[in-house]
This record gives sequence, C-alpha cells and structure tokens, in this order.
Amino acid sequence: MSSLKDKNIIVTGASGGIGNSITEKLNQNGANILATGTRFEKLEELKEKFDNIVNRIQRQGEAFIESARNSIRISSRNINRESNALKSEVDQMFKTGEEFLESNIEERQKQIELISKYIFISL
Repeated sequence: MSSLKDKNIIVTGASGGIGNSITEKLNQNGANILATGTRFEKLEELKEKFDNIVNRIQRQGEAFIESARNSIRISSRNINRESNALKSEVDQMFKTGEEFLESNIEERQKQIELISKYIFISL
C-alpha cells in the first residue's frame, strides 16, 4: 500500500467498523484522509488518535506555500534581470540613435556650409 502515500482519500463510515479499520490502515500507509461518519464522538476519537493526519496536511500546505513563495521570488528576480537587460538595450539604442543624429547634424551642417559658399560665390 505504499502507493497510497500522500494520496487524498475520503472514507465514509469512518466512525466505526470497517470504515474505522480502513482509516487506520490508510493512515499507516501515509494517505491524506477525509473521514466522515454518523457518530461525531467516534470521529473526534479518530481525530485524536490520528492527530498526525492534520499535522501532516498542515505541513504539506506550509511546504506548498513556501514553494510558491520561492517560485515567486525566482520569477521576480528573473523579471528584474530581464528588465535590466532590456533597459540596457534600450539605453544603447537611444545612445546609438543620438550619436547617429549628432553625426548627421554635423554632416548636414557641413553640406549647408558648402552650399552656402557655393550660393555666395554664384551671386
């Protein structure tokens, strides 16, 4: 029954007889159990007997939450890293664009000066 470890199982009639025995066996094999029955006091006894069921589920929940938090942290770091890389690329593009525009302005100014001289000489 080791294949039942960490499986979620609902047991009806767990407050007595066969249902109670099945619940005990499932608990021994590490299953997560939701036990139902008609005798509340027997279910309470079962809960006390198998208090580790609740603790195990709580630990698994806490582990899941911690895992999710770690995934979010990793994703956040990746997003920041990608964002910084993208910002660097955009900054470089602007720098290159500004250099291009500045070089073209200088070239245009030289052309204007030459044209101006030509026009002046022509007059």
